[in-house]
Amino acid sequence: MKRDRSIQKKIDRQKVVNYMRANDLAAKEREAALHERQERRRKKRSRQLIFRLSMALLALLLVIVAILLIFPVYSSARMEAGTKATVKDFLRFHFPNAAFTKDSEKFDPDVPGIYQLQIKNGLFQYHCKLTIEDTTPPELEVKDLIAGITDSYEVSSFVESAEDLTDVTVDYGKAPDASLIGEKQELSILASDTAGNTTEKKATLFLLPIIYRVNLEAGAAAPDIHSFVTDEEINEEETYIVSDLSAIDFNTARENDIEVMYQGTAYPAKICIADTQAPVFTLSESFTSFLGESIRYKTHVTVTDNSGAYDLKIDTSKVNPDAEGSYPVVYTATDESGNSSSVEITLTVAKKTADEEALFSRVDAILAEIINDNMTQREKAEAIFRYIKDSFIFVNDSDKSNYVLAANTMLDLGQGDCYSYYAIAKAMLTRAGIKNMDICYYNRPIREHYWNLVDVEDGHGWYHYDTCSNEYVPERVCLWTTAQLMEVNDGRYSYDPSQYPPIP
Repeated sequence: MKRDRSIQKKIDRQKVVNYMRANDLAAKEREAALHERQERRRKKRSRQLIFRLSMALLALLLVIVAILLIFPVYSSARMEAGTKATVKDFLRFHFPNAAFTKDSEKFDPDVPGIYQLQIKNGLFQYHCKLTIEDTTPPELEVKDLIAGITDSYEVSSFVESAEDLTDVTVDYGKAPDASLIGEKQELSILASDTAGNTTEKKATLFLLPIIYRVNLEAGAAAPDIHSFVTDEEINEEETYIVSDLSAIDFNTARENDIEVMYQGTAYPAKICIADTQAPVFTLSESFTSFLGESIRYKTHVTVTDNSGAYDLKIDTSKVNPDAEGSYPVVYTATDESGNSSSVEITLTVAKKTADEEALFSRVDAILAEIINDNMTQREKAEAIFRYIKDSFIFVNDSDKSNYVLAANTMLDLGQGDCYSYYAIAKAMLTRAGIKNMDICYYNRPIREHYWNLVDVEDGHGWYHYDTCSNEYVPERVCLWTTAQLMEVNDGRYSYDPSQYPPIP
């Protein structure tokens, strides 16, 4: 019986367990079903919220698009002065045909102000406002200044540069004190534009009790201490130039820093050499050259310049050296400071001639000016000598094939060597009716020299007559005896006496 009760209890307990398990399963199923219903409701609410938001955003977008389509132009624009303003700055979208109308107020992008503009796009026209403003202060660069007792200065003397899109005015923030001589003082420089923007910079002024800057023209002599002080009397032990001025090239344009002692205190100073004078043509003469010969352009001009250095350019563009004629030649001399001057002379290109009649015709015209029938033979010879010495210059070159050719060339060029001088003298003496003879010394290829023998009918006989003028013939050998000639003979007059008649 007990055994049956025990079995019955086990069965009851199992039933209870089974019942509880069944209840738990039902509860879980109910919970799962509830969760599923809640999830469905949450998702539904989310979908509804997303839909509402999407519709709201769509509506907002449609409103924005509608506004943009109705108002495609900004009603106003603001930009900094100096910025380029175009119609694109007012457009919300790219409209290639949009443009300012003629009714728009003209504006300068560099000038601050408010401008009323009209923009036309297709059939529509829009009103807009452009505001140009200047909020950028000027760019200011200043420099320190040293001023002497005679120098004047103003606020602009301290300004290296002041730049702005609008007009800039400069003024002192802190002005200099003219009583502080010999001391450095700090100043304040202000730069202001038309919009009122301001930049401030510091600069230093050093006022000296001496003359700070002495200006000289290139080539001038070195200054002394009195050029740097205003005192009428000085103590040379306390006031003097410290620097060695011999180291300065006074022919070169430049600023030279030196030191000056004034009343026992050393101060800086400057010697400012400027070259404002153009080169000067001291000789510029027209000349003749012959066909087939090289043209010596530079031998017919002489240039000087106070600085001592210059560049000479020759414009021969209008010269045809292969055709007879007269041509302009322009010489331009420019010194190192850029000063220049020009001169034009005439070049005559001619054909060489050995025509004796033509030579005599030219010589006769000269003789008519320098001699007359009242002169003695000696006086005529002396007049011819002076003319030749004063009228021609020596160059170590000539054609010695014919005296007529050499004389004509001498007259054309105004220059020649000893053979040319001998030839022109021979022609003039002959046409003047003065008896003459050729004489020369040969020592080729080392040396040769030509001159004339002259008989002026004074009872003496032959004289030596050498019109050649150069550094090797400094003497005036005019109607000299052989004894006189030998006193200066350095070899050029060592002729062979046996080849000539007696020359006393």
